[in-house]
Amino acid sequence: MRVHYDAVVVGSGFGGAVAACRLVQAGMRVCILERGRWWSPQEFPLHNDDPRAWLWTGWSTGLYQYHYFEDMDVVVASGVGGGSLVYANVLIVPPADVFATGWPAAITLSVLAPYYQRVREMLHPMPYPRAWSRTKTRVMYQAAELTGRRENFKLPDLGVYWGQPGVPHPDPYGFGTSQTGCADLAECVTGCPIRAKNSLDLNYIALALRNGAECRPLHEVVTIAREGNEFTVYYLDRSRPVPEEGKVCASRVVLAAGTLGSTEILLKAVYKYRTLGPVSPALGRGFSGNGDIQATLIGIAPEVSFTTGPTITASINYPEEHFLIEDGGLPPVVTLKLNGWLPSFNALPLLMMGRDAADGLLRLTGRRQKLTLEWSYTNSLPLFKAMERCVQELAAALGGQAVFMPAWSLARKLITVHPLGGCRMADSPQYGVVDDGGAVYGQPGLYVADGSIVPTSLGVNPALTIAALAERVAERIIREG
Repeated sequence: MRVHYDAVVVGSGFGGAVAACRLVQAGMRVCILERGRWWSPQEFPLHNDDPRAWLWTGWSTGLYQYHYFEDMDVVVASGVGGGSLVYANVLIVPPADVFATGWPAAITLSVLAPYYQRVREMLHPMPYPRAWSRTKTRVMYQAAELTGRRENFKLPDLGVYWGQPGVPHPDPYGFGTSQTGCADLAECVTGCPIRAKNSLDLNYIALALRNGAECRPLHEVVTIAREGNEFTVYYLDRSRPVPEEGKVCASRVVLAAGTLGSTEILLKAVYKYRTLGPVSPALGRGFSGNGDIQATLIGIAPEVSFTTGPTITASINYPEEHFLIEDGGLPPVVTLKLNGWLPSFNALPLLMMGRDAADGLLRLTGRRQKLTLEWSYTNSLPLFKAMERCVQELAAALGGQAVFMPAWSLARKLITVHPLGGCRMADSPQYGVVDDGGAVYGQPGLYVADGSIVPTSLGVNPALTIAALAERVAERIIREG
C-alpha cells in the first residue's frame, strides 16, 4: 500500500467523508484512516448474534462507543460513515442568531448557505412523506396545538431514500450504490438494514472511492508527528488477528475523528507523545453536549406507538428558549430489552437539544493520560429547567406524565449523542484551536473538520452544520493548494 499521500483524512463521518470526497475530486491522492469497520446492512448489531458488534472497546470493533465521564456520558459511532450510520437522519439549518456570538466573524448563516446547499445536493433531505400515518407524529402535532405551539410544529428534513417502501433501487442518486425505499423499521439509530438511510458510505465516500481515494477501515490513529513540511500519521491496524503498528505520510492532514477523537489525538500528540509542537491553549475547551436531554411521555391519550417509522418524524421549536423537542422511536426488539422502562405503546420518547453554555473541558489526566471531561450543568441549568417545564406542559396537555432519564432526575447527569467543541474555531489562537477555515493555529498543513470545531452549541441536530463546515474546510485546502 502507498505510504505517501497528498492528504490523509482521519475519520469518515460528517467531516471526514465530506473532506475526503472533495479533496480527491480536486485531484489529490487521499487516504482515509477509519478506526471502525465497513458495515454491510445485515452486520448491524440487531441482525448480528455477535455481542461484540454493539460496542467499540479495546477488544471489540462494534458500532457504538460509550464514554463514561463524571457528569456527562457521550455516545459516538464507529465505522466507515461515522455518525451517519446511526444518527436519526435529521438535517436542520440552525437559526441565524446561533452564529451571532462565539463564532469567527467570517462565519455567518449567509456565508454557510452555499455549503449547506452542497450537502443537501448530496444527501437529498426531505420530510417523511408518510408522517401523518404515524400515531407519534399526530400526537406531537396535537401536543403542539394544545400548548399553543402549532406554528412551531414542523416535519424536519430527513436524509432518507423514500422511494417505494421496501423496494430496491440499483442507484437512486447516481453514486453507484443500491438502496431500498424506507420500510418504517424504526432502526435508524441501530443501523439501517435495508440501506434506506442516506448514510455517508453510500454517497460522499462512494464518490471519493470512485475517484481514487483509498479507505483503510480498522485503522485507529494513535498520534501525528510533524517532520519538516510533512506529517506522519501513526496508526494501529486492527484488521489483523494481532494488531500491527503502521504509518502514512502527507503534507496535509485533516482530523475528522469526531469531537472526542480529534481532540484526544491532538492532546496526546502535544502533551503525551510530544510529536507535535505547541498548539492553542484553548485545546480541549468549549465542550458542549448540544443541550441533549431525553424524556418519555407515558399514559398519554390517544394511545401511541413509537416502534414503526423513522426514529424522528416531527419537532416542536421553542425559539424564545433556544431549544427543540423531537419525537423518538426505537425498533420493538430494543424496546423489549429496556425492561419495561420504555413501554411499546401509550408512550412517546422525546429527544431535546438546546443551546447550553458550551463550557466543558476535555483534558488528559492520570499516569495513563486518559481523556476526561470536566463539565457542570450549573451554567446551563436555565436551559434544562425550561426544557423540563415545557415537557411537563406537553404531558399535561395529553393527559399523561413526563419521565426523565433517572441519571438526570436523580443525579443531574446527562447523556449526549451530539458532542461539540474541543478544537473550536475562533479569530485568534487565544480563543480557538483552528481559524474560520479549519486550519490549526501554528501547524501549517494540519486541519480539523468535524464537530470539535463548532465553537458553541447549535440547539438543533448538528450533522448538517458539521458537513457544511467540512465543505468549507475542504474548499480552503483546495484553494491553498
